[in-house]
Amino acid sequence: MESTQLRGGSAKDLSVAYALIQRGLEQTRQDPEQYAQWLEILWRYFVLQDDYAKGRDALEEALRRLAGMEGRELLVASVMNNLSYSFVLRGELAQAKEYLRRAIVLANQNGNQKLLAELYYNIGDAYRKSGELLVARRYFEAAREYYARNGDAFLTQLCDLKLGTVSRESGRVAEAVRKHTAALDFFRREGSYREVLTELELARDYAAQRQYDSAEAHARNVLNDERSLPEPRIDSRILLLQILNDRRQSGIAGLEGEAGKAIVAIKGMLSESSSRQRSSIARPTYQLEFARQAIRHYAMSGELTKVDGFARSAMETARRVSDDLRSSNDDNLAWLSQAQPVLNEYVKALFNLDRSRILALLESFYGQQATSLALRNSTSMGWMRETQAVDSFERYKAAEHALIDANVALEQETREMARASLRRAVNQHQHARDLARDAYLALRHLEKPTGPGFEPAPGAPLQPASIATGDIVVRYFIQDDVSFCIALAGRDVGYFALPPRSELTRVISIALEGLQSPVENDRALAALSTLSRWLPRDFMARHADASRLIVVPDDAMHEFPFAAVNFDPSPGTYDPLVKHFEIVRTKSVHAYYEPRSSDARVAMPNDIGPDVVIFADPVVARPPVDGVSLSEGTAKRWSNRAANLPNARREALRVSEALAPRRTKTYVGERADNAALLADETRTSPILHIATHGYYSASTPDIVGIATATRRPDREDYSGGFLSLTDLFTQSFANRLVVVSGCETMRGQNFNGWGVRSLGDGFLSRGAGSVIGTLWNVSDEAMARIMDTFYRELASSNGDSSRSLAVAQRALLNSLRFAKPYYWSGIVLESSHRSMDQHAF
Repeated sequence: MESTQLRGGSAKDLSVAYALIQRGLEQTRQDPEQYAQWLEILWRYFVLQDDYAKGRDALEEALRRLAGMEGRELLVASVMNNLSYSFVLRGELAQAKEYLRRAIVLANQNGNQKLLAELYYNIGDAYRKSGELLVARRYFEAAREYYARNGDAFLTQLCDLKLGTVSRESGRVAEAVRKHTAALDFFRREGSYREVLTELELARDYAAQRQYDSAEAHARNVLNDERSLPEPRIDSRILLLQILNDRRQSGIAGLEGEAGKAIVAIKGMLSESSSRQRSSIARPTYQLEFARQAIRHYAMSGELTKVDGFARSAMETARRVSDDLRSSNDDNLAWLSQAQPVLNEYVKALFNLDRSRILALLESFYGQQATSLALRNSTSMGWMRETQAVDSFERYKAAEHALIDANVALEQETREMARASLRRAVNQHQHARDLARDAYLALRHLEKPTGPGFEPAPGAPLQPASIATGDIVVRYFIQDDVSFCIALAGRDVGYFALPPRSELTRVISIALEGLQSPVENDRALAALSTLSRWLPRDFMARHADASRLIVVPDDAMHEFPFAAVNFDPSPGTYDPLVKHFEIVRTKSVHAYYEPRSSDARVAMPNDIGPDVVIFADPVVARPPVDGVSLSEGTAKRWSNRAANLPNARREALRVSEALAPRRTKTYVGERADNAALLADETRTSPILHIATHGYYSASTPDIVGIATATRRPDREDYSGGFLSLTDLFTQSFANRLVVVSGCETMRGQNFNGWGVRSLGDGFLSRGAGSVIGTLWNVSDEAMARIMDTFYRELASSNGDSSRSLAVAQRALLNSLRFAKPYYWSGIVLESSHRSMDQHAF
């Protein structure tokens, strides 16, 4: 992130400027407002000296001087805006976003569009640096719209520069080259320092296209330009190291010495910068990319000790930034996804040099899952007034619901002219939702993270997991340069190479395309047979008595139903994996098998609550009351367009009958609202069964949820009709088993390496023991049949969820009407611990 106002300057100019600043500070010491403005100028001086620590000190002093002053909100917002820049460069991303969010609230309240545009630009860059590219793009576009509307060509191009960077980081490299080439021409004509930064971005673009000569030329232009500040100089040297590694990897010899010298030089530059910033995680994105390239260099040279050293340093940086972000919504997951390439490079090195250490590394890195922020709208707000906090939270939810409604309207529209208008409306709603979320996050009281973050310990010996007799565990690692799986049974461990990520993704996509329809598809069946060859079949044959398969999926495999894999790849046969194994997903082998002193659920307020809560078939749109019809806006809501689910109501009755005589409480129709689902007795019952519509859209994967009963459908009231992750994260859940039988309840935003933030994952992350959900739009009737068999088996097996689900899926597989995998394979079980999926009661 960088202030849109920074410019370069000579050493003599800076010396003169510093003297003038000191004189200004001395003359205005008794005037808090003018003194704060001089401190802002002092901050700019320190930025040009690459000393963001002293710059931060100056701006924090400015905020102290302005504290409590009436009518100075815009100056406070400006100071916060600049202060955020210092925090980003020091690696304190959560604090940077905190200041930017507060500044946006102040600028909005005062209607200052110019300051808002600069804040949008800067918070967009903060989101980009922490890996949230979709949000970053929307903020850059909002800033660009303002500058273009007001005829500011310079700042419009500056936004295009950032949008080009987001395009490259999103995989659209040709688009990035077009934007950056246009920006470079403009800044050269202007004689602007931004020419330096644009050259750097073009160098990255060409490197991504493997046009190394062009990439190197632009990178050296940055190094040779006397206007270059330390930040682009460091980045250029790291890029040149990447080019050296790429050329070595392509077979060009004799570059080892040059790469080694580059590593020494970059390490010194980063060390000097960290010393100036008084922060060991200064410029964290640069530190991670440098470590990745250093690991590549030493791995090619076979120097594992040096590989370990850089890996430890990088993962410590990733951990510390992640810990900083753990209390800031899902920012930490986006950050960890951005840090993933360093882990990939280290795993690749170990796969070639010492495979026995990989499992320890993966379990160490992923074993402690990142905890999401609990969004609270209660008296826990602390310094916030309760009513202000609740209002902000409700506006956030309303904006989220409005975006869903607009997105559904777009998906259902077939006329192209109308779709163009709806696309613009969706974009506006997306930005409104971003603003509402950030306004809420600026005003809420942060919940402190519970428990430790991940503890990186590269190469630490792995204590043998207590793999239960009869279990086979398969942990996948699917990334760009190396793909494999690790199989475990007892103390037997095997490593199995897999095809490249691109090939795996291609075959999985073909299989999914066929599985999500009841129509026979030869290509899909062939893909399912191909996937069988990528199972550790020889290892599984050595443990032929195993009946449970515990899978830790990765990448595209998160959306894939392992139950449907053809276990026998012989031509003309279909022998699905579920016929041979009960299949459970989990996130960590150690966490799944770790000994527990007690696996009892969280104690309820009293011991007379229900054993099972059933939430089914909510009434999403009641008939008009007293002649009052639904408003046009209300009638167009996603939840009010959803059809009733008569099979869900029958499903609820069958669940209740199957689990008798256990205590059951049922919410159906108008009673199946948000309050019922978030009630204490619902969240603490051993089993929670939810049968309603699920919401997921690939265009807004970060918003998932379910339909609930609408409290007042005749009004614009967002207190019902939909429950999303935002609502879900307001509470914790102590259920041992949650069944969410709506459509696509296990789909959501995929954080590379860290899994999918789905509705099902939401329940798990808030404390539920295990979750059964769906990967696609499952047949309502087939789901009712599966649930009927599942719960009857669950009752007779004393709560064994994995066994009961396998029995239910096999029952449909053996039926005439529902034998195709479309009907049964999209239902999956994910568990945090074996005690949860084997003992639901």
